[in-house]
Amino acid sequence: MLLSTYLQESYRKFNLPNQQEYQELHKMMENVDCVLLDMDGVALDFFAIYPAYSAADQMKTFLYKEGVLFANDRLPMNPESVRMQYEDDPLAILRFYGSLCKSKNSELRAIAYKLESILCEWECRAAGQTIATDLFDQFVECLVSRNKKIAVTTNNSPKAVKIFLKKSKVIRFFEDNVFGRTSPDPEALKPNKDMLCEAMEALKADPSRTLMIGDSVSDKEAADKAGVRYFLGMAYTDAKQFALLEAGVEIVIKSFIDFLGAMEYEIEYFISDPGKVGAVFR
Repeated sequence: MLLSTYLQESYRKFNLPNQQEYQELHKMMENVDCVLLDMDGVALDFFAIYPAYSAADQMKTFLYKEGVLFANDRLPMNPESVRMQYEDDPLAILRFYGSLCKSKNSELRAIAYKLESILCEWECRAAGQTIATDLFDQFVECLVSRNKKIAVTTNNSPKAVKIFLKKSKVIRFFEDNVFGRTSPDPEALKPNKDMLCEAMEALKADPSRTLMIGDSVSDKEAADKAGVRYFLGMAYTDAKQFALLEAGVEIVIKSFIDFLGAMEYEIEYFISDPGKVGAVFR
């Protein structure tokens, strides 16, 4: 489909990348058969309604009650353990304490699994309340209409992701192809490549014709390790855009409207926040 006149005017008004730059993204998609999609920061903001620090506080309260938040004979002091006392990112807390799941001490292993379950509960609660990134449904429909295989590869809980996808009404396009965090083990999270490899195997996808869409350097690193040929960055902030470009990402978009424009997918859409629209090319 050709872009609607309204959408073309929107691109002109908000000074989005020129036609040549969109052609680069369009050409890349012609060589892609499979798309692996990160969730938080791409399809939604998990903690837009329930602040991430609330989940982090509950996790730290649990760790304090178990006697492992502060350094002691069970958990020796190091700079990271001190920093965790002030950490507001629940996934960062899980990355640090999740390694306890490999402890020979059964009590410490139980703490790691309980910590992951606390985060999972928060993600599920948040997934039921948060809204999708603008044009996410249309983005998925665009991929399906172009016969692209799709899967989710995320460090979030698959259970929470499925709650979100059911609410957004596109879960039928993903079927069982949601790959995410299934244990507290931090080594199983991206930038580990395993979940990407598992997703491509399930879809019988060729890594040389696969695209990963993510918002973090760890997404890019996981894609590189898995042999994924193409990577598309998505970032709403200048800091994230800069980090992705510095990591070697060729194209970083701010919104799915950029992707839909490059794919010449016809939509009628009112741009409520011009600051979240526009792509950056290296």
